[in-house]
Amino acid sequence: MEARPVERKDLRALFQLNVAKDRRHLIAGTEYTIAEAAYDRGAYVWGLWDGETAVGLLGMVHPGQAEEADDCCLNDAAHVWRLLIDTRHQGKGYGRAALAFAEQQARDWGFTRINLTSVDGPGSAVKYYENQGYRRTGRIAYDEVELIRDL
Repeated sequence: MEARPVERKDLRALFQLNVAKDRRHLIAGTEYTIAEAAYDRGAYVWGLWDGETAVGLLGMVHPGQAEEADDCCLNDAAHVWRLLIDTRHQGKGYGRAALAFAEQQARDWGFTRINLTSVDGPGSAVKYYENQGYRRTGRIAYDEVELIRDL
């Protein structure tokens, strides 16, 4: 898997990423993510690719570059703001690879921790993140469970 900054030529493929119908209430789509990132200083978005096939999207926030403190971001941790793996490509290791990329990006930015939030409930990714070494902080941000991992 390769993470590449989103470019105009990639939009059509990225906009065709699908979330399973029973999980659409858990995560915003790619169009929303890309549009929102254009207006948020400190937000970064990468398309996740296997060769020329778009398999997902990753969004992160560098809290030191963000315009204002946000409930979702801890000042001492890089923040994974969105991780979406297309339903047709789940279970192939792309989520793990995307988290490894995000963790390395956090280190490159100078952070020793990374956090993320996830809706909790049936079908959510909370258990998946816990299995990847993230732990609940006890905080709720935007009605989502916050998880953190030391790098």
